[in-house]
Amino acid sequence: MNKIVIPLILVIFLAGVMFIFMIPKRPAKPTKTTPVKITPAETKLSEDSHLTKMSKKVSAVIESGDYVAAMKELSTYKKYDKSPEFMALEGLIYAGMKNFQMARLSFENSLKLKNDPVILYSLARILDTTGDIENANRLYYELAKIPLPPTTMKNVRMGCANTDLQLGKTENAEKIFLKVLSEHADCLEAYLGLFSTMQITGNVRKLSEIRIDGDINFSRNFEYVFNLGKLYYNSGNMLEAKQCFSDAASINPENSTPYYYLYRILRQSKQIPEAVKEMEKFHARNSILPYILFQAAIDARNEKKMSTAMKFYSSSTLRDLSLLGKDDEGTFKDIEKFVSTSGSAEEKAYFEVFNLFVNGDVEGAKKSLITAKNIINAANFKEDLDKIEYELYKKTAKEEQYNSYQSEQKKIQENALGRLKAMILARKAVAGDIGKTDKLDELKTKALNNPNDDKLQYETALELAKAGDREGAKIFFRQAIVANPASYEPYYSLGKIAKSEGNIVEAISHLEQAVKTTPQSSQAHSYLASLLLENGYSDIAVSTAEKALSVNPGNSEARVVIARMHFQKGDKEQALKQVNLALKFDTDPERKAELENLKKQFSAK
Repeated sequence: MNKIVIPLILVIFLAGVMFIFMIPKRPAKPTKTTPVKITPAETKLSEDSHLTKMSKKVSAVIESGDYVAAMKELSTYKKYDKSPEFMALEGLIYAGMKNFQMARLSFENSLKLKNDPVILYSLARILDTTGDIENANRLYYELAKIPLPPTTMKNVRMGCANTDLQLGKTENAEKIFLKVLSEHADCLEAYLGLFSTMQITGNVRKLSEIRIDGDINFSRNFEYVFNLGKLYYNSGNMLEAKQCFSDAASINPENSTPYYYLYRILRQSKQIPEAVKEMEKFHARNSILPYILFQAAIDARNEKKMSTAMKFYSSSTLRDLSLLGKDDEGTFKDIEKFVSTSGSAEEKAYFEVFNLFVNGDVEGAKKSLITAKNIINAANFKEDLDKIEYELYKKTAKEEQYNSYQSEQKKIQENALGRLKAMILARKAVAGDIGKTDKLDELKTKALNNPNDDKLQYETALELAKAGDREGAKIFFRQAIVANPASYEPYYSLGKIAKSEGNIVEAISHLEQAVKTTPQSSQAHSYLASLLLENGYSDIAVSTAEKALSVNPGNSEARVVIARMHFQKGDKEQALKQVNLALKFDTDPERKAELENLKKQFSAK
């Protein structure tokens, strides 16, 4: 949401500028011989003129995207800093800087002096972005009662619907999404909102009707087609889901996720050769889901595709070493036999390193690694060699903290930290000019000055996440990991952010790291389980949820995963039993209300 909140506010804000500043016709200019007497009305007229000039000049800089320059320009009009117009522009600049707390304060102060729908909408967007959903919902509904231009009303209604959806008011959300589409058939966000609503309620009766206009406008839009596929997949219509994911892959061949779903669908329908081909496409773009690749390795072995089995097996076990103890149905032995008799020079060189490493021969693996790096050119083997090299460094030399992969990640993190420091210094320079201070910037500065304090890094990240600054939060969550790699909380939080941004593969990867770091974390296991179930990996989802319950029997999130699995299999009785147990253990009022709604859904079907 952070990626779209500023442009949307900016468009509506700038469109409303002409309505904020109404300039009366100027009186005739007096002659030189006529004495001029300045009246209060003329003084007000002059002030309005200056405010209009301020708005136009500052808005032009804001539109360029240089928010630091915009704040400097605004500071030249600081004698008007008590005016609602000044505060509104200030709020818009802070929003552009992703300093949402200050933006909220500025918009609220502006509204105290002038009840303007443009500012009201800007405040609603800030509240929405920072997670204050109830108040955002209230403001959106207030705006919906005001006569507004069609495009603005569409955005307001979308705000109502999206916040309704987050508050569990699915019927309201569905009605509003449909209302928007009846007037704006080309509104992609409304279609995506409806798909989310249907996924929550399980009611897809209107889907065919909705698709008529949706397909006309968005049949070649990846987001539309992919989310349509997910909806069909989760509702059990695999034929339509397969078609949608195939279309999505053709629209954006470099996105790995459609291939993952195609693998699951084809495997479920016993089309294993085709499933393995789709997983090869997935693996070529993404190798960070070890559970899935481990099963795919077994499938490839069964189809006598031994080179492919070797790639899948290597990628999966190197990313989760615990899989080496899992039953692979003889896959490793068959790979070993294949490499020794039929493997290419590259495969033999790589497998020698891999085999020595998984069998614990660290020194032997290090020697073979030197030879293999001179022989191997294949990208997938190079990536896995880097992973092995990293693991060997971890085992043999504490001073070797980062291998080539980690060095690159460190470089990215350092660049992000450098940009952040520069931005804070620029904002402080401006803040000094206009007499404003920012508590978040002070917190960031303190964290930047104490990089080894993992608790401070984590707390800073949490505060930034609460303020809606996801990019800043990610920087400090990663810094917390650098300071203390043994802590699972930053991985868990990064997973939450990735999920909220729609990056499910990255979210699962972070959660897998969280449970590896702290196997006793019931919370991390249950959230990973819910992500796995949501994306079709039901067997592992249930076993992961059971691990969460073994640590904490009161984990309601884990029980919901198991309940949904039972319901999917048609065992309503066991599903309701798990929900009732969750209700028994859970004391959070909001969570209990969600569980009661789930219980009604299970009972009604």
